[in-house]
Amino acid sequence: MPQVGDVLDGRYRLDAELGAGGFGTVWRARDLRMNREVAVKTGLPATADEARRFVREAELAGSLTHPNIVTVHDFAHITADGREVIYLVMELVRGESLATVLGRGLPDFQASLAWAEQICAALEAAHAAGIVHRDIKPPNVIIGESGPVKVLDFGIAKHQLSQTNLTGTGNLIGSFAYMAPERCRGGTVDGRSDLYALGCLLMELWTGRLPFLGREWPELSVQHMTAPPPTPSAFAPALTATADRLVLDLLAKDPDHRPPHAAAVAQRLAVIAREARETRGTHGSYGARETHEAHGAQAAHGAREAQQAHEAHPAHGVPAAPEPRGLAVEPPPLPPYTPTVLDGTAEPVRGALRRRLDQILALPDDADAGEFQELLDALVLEAQRELGPDDPLTTEAVLVRARRLWRRDPGDPALSRVVPKLVRVFGERDRRTIEARALLLSYGAGADHAGREGREAARDELRELIGVATLALGPYDPVTLRARIALVTSLCRGLSRDRETDVRRRRALLERILPDLAVGLPAGDPERLRVQATVADDAYLLADYPAAARYYDELAVLTGGDVRGWPARDVLAHGRSLGESGEFTRAADVLTRLKQRLAAEPGPMSHLVDEVHRLENRYLRKARRQDRPARSWFR
Repeated sequence: MPQVGDVLDGRYRLDAELGAGGFGTVWRARDLRMNREVAVKTGLPATADEARRFVREAELAGSLTHPNIVTVHDFAHITADGREVIYLVMELVRGESLATVLGRGLPDFQASLAWAEQICAALEAAHAAGIVHRDIKPPNVIIGESGPVKVLDFGIAKHQLSQTNLTGTGNLIGSFAYMAPERCRGGTVDGRSDLYALGCLLMELWTGRLPFLGREWPELSVQHMTAPPPTPSAFAPALTATADRLVLDLLAKDPDHRPPHAAAVAQRLAVIAREARETRGTHGSYGARETHEAHGAQAAHGAREAQQAHEAHPAHGVPAAPEPRGLAVEPPPLPPYTPTVLDGTAEPVRGALRRRLDQILALPDDADAGEFQELLDALVLEAQRELGPDDPLTTEAVLVRARRLWRRDPGDPALSRVVPKLVRVFGERDRRTIEARALLLSYGAGADHAGREGREAARDELRELIGVATLALGPYDPVTLRARIALVTSLCRGLSRDRETDVRRRRALLERILPDLAVGLPAGDPERLRVQATVADDAYLLADYPAAARYYDELAVLTGGDVRGWPARDVLAHGRSLGESGEFTRAADVLTRLKQRLAAEPGPMSHLVDEVHRLENRYLRKARRQDRPARSWFR
């Protein structure tokens, strides 16, 4: 294993370790022959694939000469302590990775545009040579201290004419958060796959978040392949429509719908930079220096786009069905609050207030409610005095207070009073604005006290808001999905379990949104579980036993296989659905455990014991007959 002080091939002295990854360690070293500092990447390949990756990086990166690509000087194999060591010698770039820069917060907008243009120049050179990088991400971009931006790590790059599979097994390698849909599918890639990754990187540079937030590969791959990306200005209201369009074009699912090459992206970045200079749009973080006029124009533009998207893509809207009457619904649960990073370092007062707000938000859920409210009220008053009533941080603090009051009483007017301020300060397409409006409209669409006309008006507004949320946040964002659930729940008011036409209508409404909930909401989400359970029950009531069994099986998976918390009637329906679908052994097992549960916990459901016992015996008999060998009629 190479160590500090080692001299490779009598020429490269390792002076300090700069970093390590899965495929090697990077050192600051000195080339004793040329008397210059260099970077040396060493690897101890455990497999032939890893060795090929080092060779490929040397071959491809070494064939490129461009000021925005790290220059490769040398490459060799040596033997140390009986093991093969591969090393790659590159120019030493003094600076820091883009990942380090982003770790400190959003960078200056004009600087981010200049960096992105240089990344495009590097990609244009690589693509012109027929080389696809395949791993564009912040750690592989170095921001030089005084020189140009450098793109590095061609370890999984591929020549477009090459059929070599670097993994040797067909497994995907690279960074899943930046992986183009065609790569997720294992299809053919070209330079436009790097442009997709660049779109992810621009989203991160300009908003502080990636377009898709799945934690594991299966979830991320589905999002990359199927989920429309959110509009960046939903998270950074100061972004122009030109910047939004560039990111969304780069993130197109079909490579043919992306910009044709990196040079075209660089041209569009130059246009955005010119727009920003003309409007003096440099910033420390988006949303902190917007004008009211820009907010109004953006809100109007967003509303028009949302209406067009809703009309063009009805599947992303809500089901159009007759609106039935009268079933009270619970107010929607309050989603977790995510504070927005504001410019907390540029001004001492703002920084101090930002830290105080963060400390209040960090209080545990069981903290004294009175103390929480007192601290928040004091902060709001001070922010209004020091920063002004329409300052983003002041508005955020007012929103936190309103959400807290809503948590205690969904009828509290504080949240409705803050919505106009959110529209004015953050814009109509900002997540905070959409989320607050969705909470209010979801409650209004299901509230008994609103009356029929009030509920219908709330539904109409909710439909419009879903269109805006679909465009700004994406159809699978939790805010969008919860608003759709609230609308469908309102449409299901008064539908009876005893009328077949009502059951069919409710099932059709809920089944339509169920696949989208599977994409955007976690397994244990209460609203997703409620919809899943209702659809399963409706299929059961309609005697569609195979579908009911499937829905109940999926519900069991969503609850971690633990059905002890299910109502006894649902467990009975699950067992009977399995039995009527021919799964006799599983049906008997479900019913046996339900019978034991009812015997151990006598209560209002104990009257079901006889029916459970009858069905259990019925399916046990069928299971035995099913397992019995067929009688032979031949002697």
